[in-house]
Amino acid sequence: MELNEVFFNVTDTSNSTFANFTRLQNVSEDKNFTGCSNDTQASTINNDHFNRDVFLIVLYTVTAIVAIIGNYFVCKIILSKNSKLRNSTNILVANLALSDLIGAITIPAQWLFCSYYVLENWKFEIPCAITKSTQVLSFYMSSLIMMLIALERFISVAFPTSPPFPSTIIVSITWLVTTLFVASSIGSAKIFEYFTPERVISCRIVFEFKKPFNSGNLRSLRVWGIWLGQYVIPLFVTILLYALIVRKVWAQRRFTNSTNSTSDKKNQRQRRLVIMLVLVVVVFLICWLPLHALNFTDYVIKKLEKKVKKCTKKVSCNDSTTYFFLYWFGISSCCYNPFIYWWMNDDFRKAFKKLLPSYVLRLIQSERRKHVLRGQVATEMSDIKLTNSSSDKTSSLYIRSNTSDN
Repeated sequence: MELNEVFFNVTDTSNSTFANFTRLQNVSEDKNFTGCSNDTQASTINNDHFNRDVFLIVLYTVTAIVAIIGNYFVCKIILSKNSKLRNSTNILVANLALSDLIGAITIPAQWLFCSYYVLENWKFEIPCAITKSTQVLSFYMSSLIMMLIALERFISVAFPTSPPFPSTIIVSITWLVTTLFVASSIGSAKIFEYFTPERVISCRIVFEFKKPFNSGNLRSLRVWGIWLGQYVIPLFVTILLYALIVRKVWAQRRFTNSTNSTSDKKNQRQRRLVIMLVLVVVVFLICWLPLHALNFTDYVIKKLEKKVKKCTKKVSCNDSTTYFFLYWFGISSCCYNPFIYWWMNDDFRKAFKKLLPSYVLRLIQSERRKHVLRGQVATEMSDIKLTNSSSDKTSSLYIRSNTSDN
C-alpha cells in the first residue's frame, strides 16, 4: 500500500523483534539525515540490507500465496451458481475477499513492474504507479467493505422487518468512488523498487510531472486520505455499529424464552456470526495500527518530510527496517480472513472441504483419525490402569482376610 508516501527516515525504537537490525537502522538514519556516508558505512548497509530484504521477500511470498488461495476459495464458495451462502451479508464478504485477493496479487506484480530493470530500461513508471495504487485501492476497499458489513448487520438486527440490504448496488458504488479517488492521486507515487544493483528492496518516486499541476502536491491529499479514509473513519464507524449490534443481540438473549429452541438456535447463530465479523475487524485493526501510528507520529507530529528536504535538498523515502516490517504486517491482513471463516463458521468449513483437493482431505482425515485413535488408546490405558489397581486392591484384601482367618 502507498503508505510509504509519508514515512521519512523513521528511528527504529524496537528492543525485541528488530534487535538484530539496530546497527543497520542507526547507520541508515545517519546517512539519510546528513546526506553523506563513507565506504565502510555503505558496505555495512548493503550487507545487512541483503539479509533483511531476502527475509522480507520470503514473507511477502508466503503472504501472497496464502492470501490468493484462501480468498479465491471464499469468492468461489459464495459466488458459485448454486451456492447456499449467497445472501446480502456474504455478498459483502465476497467483495472483501476480492479486495484482499487484489491486494495479494499486487505483491508479486510489483516485483515485475516496479523492478529496477523495468523502470530503468523500459521506463514503465506508469504501470508501476498503477500497480501500487491498485494495492492502495484494495486496502481502502477492505476497510470500507467491513464498514458496509457492519451497517448491513445493524440494519438486519435493529430493523428486522426492513427490506433486504442492497449489497450489490452499494458495494458497486463504493468500488467506483474509491477507484476514482485513488486514480486522482496517482502522481508522484512513492514505491518499493525491487532488485536494484545495490539492494533487493529500495524505494523511489515514480510518475512525477509538473503540468497541468505539480504532482508533488498530491502527497498531502494521499496522506490524509489514507489515514482518514482507509483507517480512522471506516473503523470508527464499524466499531460503533458493532457495539450497537452486540448490545442489541445480547439484550435479546435475556428476554428470549429458553423453551423456544428454534429462536434460541437462531440467536446463537446470529451471535456467532457477529463474533466472527468482529474478529475480522479486530485483526485488520491490529495489523494496520502500528503503521498508521508511525505515519501519524512522523508525518503529522515530527514533520520529518520538511527535515529531510532541508538536509538533503530532495524528497527522500523511508527505507528503515521498522517501516518495512510494519508495512508487511499491515498488508498481511489480506491473508487471515479465510482462516477466521474456517474456524468460526460451519457452513464455510464444509464448503472449504469440498473445494480442497482430495489428497488434502485425505491428509486432514488421516490426522483426525490419528487424533481419535490417540484418545482411544489413552482411554483404554487409563481403564487398564484402573482395572489393575482395583485387582491389586481386591487381591490385597483377600490375602489379609485369609491371614486373619488363620
